[in-house]
Amino acid sequence: RILNIICNVNADCLDKTDPLPIHPNYTKVDGMIQGKLAVYFYRRKLESGMNMELLHRILYDAPLFRLGRKVVFDECEQFRSEACKFALSLPETVSELDLSYSSVGFENSHEFAVGFGRLKNLTSFKLDLSRNALCCVEKLCEEISAFAQLRELDLSFWNTNLTSVYFLGLALCNFMGLEYLSLNFVNCGGISQVATLATSLGNMMNMKRLKLDFQFSSLTNESIIDLCKAVKKLGDLEELHLHLTNISTLSGAVR
Repeated sequence: RILNIICNVNADCLDKTDPLPIHPNYTKVDGMIQGKLAVYFYRRKLESGMNMELLHRILYDAPLFRLGRKVVFDECEQFRSEACKFALSLPETVSELDLSYSSVGFENSHEFAVGFGRLKNLTSFKLDLSRNALCCVEKLCEEISAFAQLRELDLSFWNTNLTSVYFLGLALCNFMGLEYLSLNFVNCGGISQVATLATSLGNMMNMKRLKLDFQFSSLTNESIIDLCKAVKKLGDLEELHLHLTNISTLSGAVR
């Protein structure tokens, strides 16, 4: 019965038809199972010092639309030199990606973002980069700009050394179909200007849910005003979370 289901046999014949000995769907399902296992064991194999080449090939060839639950490499020192190989191994069929790279030690997005741009079928992309010494995300923004079908974007830069969102603002102008956006800049004390980001945000007419967190940043009065003007343009917005507390640079008037 299971084999007949895999072969798309008519429901009325599932228990009456002998399963085919060979079918292209067998190969497809086998690849999906191997891909899921490759993701599951990836970190364990990496931390044990094993050769990752076979897992790279299995994962690359797997016809996966999702990798499963969130893929977590938090506090994995070995992943810092492996991250781009992992990105380049991700199957191009994937449509949803949820990654956590917290406390890996990244300083520049060139260390982990190369290869993301191949994933042109992505509709949902979530990436946690919190607690890294990250100061530049230009390469990340260049890569994700290729996600033309993206509907959901969730990026966390909490407690990083990020000082500019300029390139992120440029990337966002490619996502006019975006419906959900979450950006976490908590404790990014060097961020003060968001003009480019605000401009792109104001053009996202399909936006339904928006979460922006700039707590403990250094946003200027002008930046706050720019953000508020952008949000005001989003006529279809259903849910808004805008966190601007503990910003010591704000004037009394803006407060």
